[in-house]
Amino acid sequence: MSGEKNGTAGKPNGPIGGRGPMGGGPMAMMPGAKAKNFKGTIKKLIDYMGKYRAAIVFVWALAVISTVFTIVGPKILGKATDELFTGIMAKIAGTGNVDLQKSVPSCCG
Repeated sequence: MSGEKNGTAGKPNGPIGGRGPMGGGPMAMMPGAKAKNFKGTIKKLIDYMGKYRAAIVFVWALAVISTVFTIVGPKILGKATDELFTGIMAKIAGTGNVDLQKSVPSCCG
């Protein structure tokens, strides 16, 4: 009856999630079994993945291209923004105009 007073009737005594009173502990982090034939396993893996070599190379190439664009894109946008800001400030001051040809990166025309 004491469980009914505080509203805990029928609830487990351990932590939420059903892991028991220890909550996982160090036993949950034990390493798995070690491979008995590492070289043979790697050879089988390479043989199996050989069928997918073209797809793997294609994905790697896309990853490299994506990384290059991730690095170069903000630099190009920063230069274009600086040029536009300089042109707008010159136009407001009455000393110049926005040079759209200069704000376009040299790689694109």
